[in-house]
This record gives sequence, structure tokens and C-alpha cells, in this order.
Amino acid sequence: MKMPRITIVTPSYNQAPFLETTMRSVLRQDYPELDYIIIDGGSTDGSVDIIRNYSAALAHWESGPDSGQVYAIQKGFALAQGEILGWLNSDDVLLPGCLRTLAREFSEDPGVVAVTGRSVFIDAANQPIGVTIPQAGRTIKNMLFWGHGMAQMATFWSRRAYEAVGGLDTQFSFSFDYDLFVRLRQIGTIRAVWAYLAGFRLHPRQKTATCLPVGLSDDRRIYQKYGSGACPRLAALGRRVRPQQRLTECLAWRKDRRSLQTLCQTWIEEIMGHAPDAAPRPPSAGIRTPAAQE
Repeated sequence: MKMPRITIVTPSYNQAPFLETTMRSVLRQDYPELDYIIIDGGSTDGSVDIIRNYSAALAHWESGPDSGQVYAIQKGFALAQGEILGWLNSDDVLLPGCLRTLAREFSEDPGVVAVTGRSVFIDAANQPIGVTIPQAGRTIKNMLFWGHGMAQMATFWSRRAYEAVGGLDTQFSFSFDYDLFVRLRQIGTIRAVWAYLAGFRLHPRQKTATCLPVGLSDDRRIYQKYGSGACPRLAALGRRVRPQQRLTECLAWRKDRRSLQTLCQTWIEEIMGHAPDAAPRPPSAGIRTPAAQE
């Protein structure tokens, strides 16, 4: 299988309690063509010491005041050497086998613009509490009405497609991933894989919890930028309700809960060094992780 170079960018600012887990989840992917970049916004909580400890394994890192998350990610992508791009926030994690799954999917279909997978919600103690299921088949109209239907930390795209759509739009401070996914969908196919690629951490200090009004404002601007026909308020209601997606995710969570608990516990133990000499363990039965996917 071809091993394309994959760039992961982590923007970080004062996330020391979770940052090392995030970094190790990337560095322990057992993927030889990794290009890992960390752009820190001048953290004062010990994050810089954590990053420095892993500097030999990083393609690039820096720390200093910046203009916010979207600018940090944009700066990281400007330094990227990979054919495949994605970003992982400093409190989220990649799950085992993620990068090898991406390599296989992009190699099998060179024309695809992006690949997206399942993700698991985890709490501050690394316990799974829910799942997201990708809805990559949505039309542009449905993406605007129901939401883009993808988890950012479990979605990756080709460098070619990223450059073709003009990169990130820095006019958005929250929903710049939503805007990017709509533009990627405009130029090609986003391929969904039924494997758990990443974990999205829920905790009180996260941006999703503290900047909700900004996110809602950005979503309205995205609808005005690309949408037509339906009432913006009705579209906002559709994005909140999403009955089909919520039902699908509820059923998947009931089916995969026990296996995800085992997977997350095993993976976090391994990446944090409790079993430093152990080979990667096989995935739990009954769950389609990247390592288990055919």
C-alpha cells in the first residue's frame, strides 16, 4: 500500500491537562510518513514544556502570541509537507490505526477530496460517552440545512483539494471547518469510512462549550454565503434537530458502547506509557476500528 505523507496540525493554547495525550495519540500511530506540526499560542500553563519534550518527533513547533485558532491552523498548513491534511485540537485524540486507514482510503480512490470517519465523544477522564456517525453523502443544500454531518477531528482532505478551494476562511472564528467542508463538497466526493478514527473530548473549558453564540452566528453567515430558498431560521432549526443523524448515532452507541470502553481504556494506557513495550493490541470484538476494517 502506498504510504502518502500525512500532515497533522495541532493548534494549542493552555491545554496542558490534555495536550500530552493528544500528542501521543498522533505519535503512537505507527505511521512512517507522519508530518506533525504544533502551533502554540503562547501558553503559560506548562504546555510549552510538554511540547519541547517531544520536539525531536515533530516536523515543526512554535509558541508565541497569535490571532487565534484559525490563524494557527492556517500557519501550520502553510508549513505542511503532506499530501493529506487534517488538524487535531489539543484536547482531542486520534484512535489506533487512523493514519493507516487514511492512507488506504486515499490510495484506493485518488480522486476523492476528503475522507471522514466515525468519532467517539470522551470525557475528561477518557471515558466514552457517545458517538458521531458521518453523513458524507449530503448534498450542499442538505449540508446547509442539516449541518455538514462530519466530525472535524475525524475528517481529512487532500492537499490538492485544500489548495483548490483556497484553504481556511479566516473570517470565521468558530465554524471555519463547516465552511471548508462545504467548499470541499462543491468540488468533489467526500468518502465516509465506517471506522472510529478519532475521539472528541467534552469538558467545561472547551471552545464548543464556551463560544456557542459565536458558532451560531458563524453558521448563519455560512448559510447566507452558500444557501438560497429556505428560511435561515428553519435551516438553523434543522441543524439543531437532525432526527435521522441522532437516531443513527443513538443506535450505534448502544451497539458499540462496551467495545468502545475497552478500546479507549486500552489505547489511552498504551499511548501514555503504562504499557510502553507492548505491541498494539487488537481491537475489541464487535466494533469496526481502523485496524479491524477490511
